[in-house]
Amino acid sequence: MDKQLKDIKARYESVYDKETSNRIKEGVFNRLEENSKPTFSINKKISYLAGAAIIVIGLFLGSGLVSPTMAKVLSQIPYIDQIYKSMNDTEERKKDVQGFYHDLYKELVKEDTGIIDVSMKQKFPSDPPFMLVLVDDKRVKDQHEKEVRNTVEKYAQKHDIIKYNLEVKVGKLNRVPISNKEKERMEMEEEFFNIALEKLKQNGYESEGISISRGKKIFTITIAESKDKFEKIKTHLEENIQRTLDEESDLQYKVAVDRVPQIKKTESDWYPIFDSIMNETNKNFTEVRGFAYSFHPQPLQIIIKTSLRKGKEGKDQAAVIEEYAHKVTEIKRKEVGLEKIPYIIIIRDKKHDKLYSKTYK
Repeated sequence: MDKQLKDIKARYESVYDKETSNRIKEGVFNRLEENSKPTFSINKKISYLAGAAIIVIGLFLGSGLVSPTMAKVLSQIPYIDQIYKSMNDTEERKKDVQGFYHDLYKELVKEDTGIIDVSMKQKFPSDPPFMLVLVDDKRVKDQHEKEVRNTVEKYAQKHDIIKYNLEVKVGKLNRVPISNKEKERMEMEEEFFNIALEKLKQNGYESEGISISRGKKIFTITIAESKDKFEKIKTHLEENIQRTLDEESDLQYKVAVDRVPQIKKTESDWYPIFDSIMNETNKNFTEVRGFAYSFHPQPLQIIIKTSLRKGKEGKDQAAVIEEYAHKVTEIKRKEVGLEKIPYIIIIRDKKHDKLYSKTYK
């Protein structure tokens, strides 16, 4: 209940300004005091508090303080709460599935058991995960399949995975053996990376990506920066990192600092939003068949592919899907702290033609 009240409080304060908020709160508690009896139980107190949001809305709408626009916002609060809940459920589901896979791999893949790998496939978090357990030979499969299935079920229950698909299969892993010399070089490269990234951080930057060319012996760090400023700091930054690496690492590689184009940086920043739109629309609308996006041409195009047909019924449902996708977009955008940019949400029909669209600036 404490968590629920905190969530209500946070959303309540994000909608109302401080002055109006105080007036509403005073009205709420006056109303509670009028309606309450001299004595009541703790449970009743909790019920009154949990119902405060409903009373707030009633008082606010009845006070004459609310504009038509705010009335529309208020009318959407339960709807937005449902979206919040769905998005939170999706994140919890991701954690459950990853925990399920991690525990299963740790339990099953051990030396001398004949179980050589556990892999997982899942298109959307709401889908049942498909688990593939790979064993050395038929003998291992015959002797241990029942035990494997019991173990999978045990961890499925632990992580609240109600539905999953499992296959125990005889096979081989195509792993290339790594020589001791290669392992040593990889360890040196990892140390090299860590030193370089720490020095980059000291200079006020975070890496947007790292790459290494063993043939040319060049280590490239990519940062996000405007073109003009990048040209001014590039040489200094490379020399600064190079000097530190020459002093602290035995790996003789040249350092290069590169700039990620702004469009790539924007695309990377928006990826969590795209992920939420894709997951939530797929989970909540059976008509959704796919997702795409494009930053060219501008504005950003968020494209949802569906099985809907042309016509009034299809267009009406497309409008519902579009509105839901818009709410998810704004909730996630604010959560990750991204500045708003113009975008258009496009709903396509089963023939991939545009069925409905709406632009946001």
